[in-house]
Amino acid sequence: KLRKQSNARQRYGGARRQLHEVRYVRKHDGVFVIDDKDLLQFFCQHLVGLFVTYRTNSVEEAGLAPRFCACSGTLINFQGELHFLTAGHVLHALDELRHSPKTEIRDAALADVFGHKRINDLPIPFDLKNAEFAYIDEPKLGLDFGLVRISAHHARLLRKNGIVAISEQHWIRQHEVEFDGYAMLGFPSELTSERIS
Repeated sequence: KLRKQSNARQRYGGARRQLHEVRYVRKHDGVFVIDDKDLLQFFCQHLVGLFVTYRTNSVEEAGLAPRFCACSGTLINFQGELHFLTAGHVLHALDELRHSPKTEIRDAALADVFGHKRINDLPIPFDLKNAEFAYIDEPKLGLDFGLVRISAHHARLLRKNGIVAISEQHWIRQHEVEFDGYAMLGFPSELTSERIS
């Protein structure tokens, strides 16, 4: 049974957490946070962030700092190509953002700086405006996932910085595996800034 985020906040009494953290979710235990830095960095070799800064062309936004969003994801091999995998509602929102005449995307980057084998702490610039998206955002059907195609150039850079993609052999038979527990890894929106400071 998954508990709502507000319950997790109450359980920790507002304790400060890291921007990237692992939360284990078990059927009856609720949510807890791993404090083991080495274990966290091991899991983070699969974590990639798609970071986007943008500005809306409205009177209310004039003079304010650009907006920022951090999208959690991982790399997955699918049909012989590398893709960034994230939630469908995330890509749906980004797709609307990049096609809106009222919005200007300032920058986008793939953040591959969280794993233990990284050699560079700078995110990789990414052309979000022309990226190839495919997503399903159908809550009534329980479907919420999306893919962004990763070029060979970006794939080399991500691999060089220690990011490990999930290969088809690891996910194709997932329905046959029985798990003791589950973990979520990413950038909780309540811990990220909405604007560049």
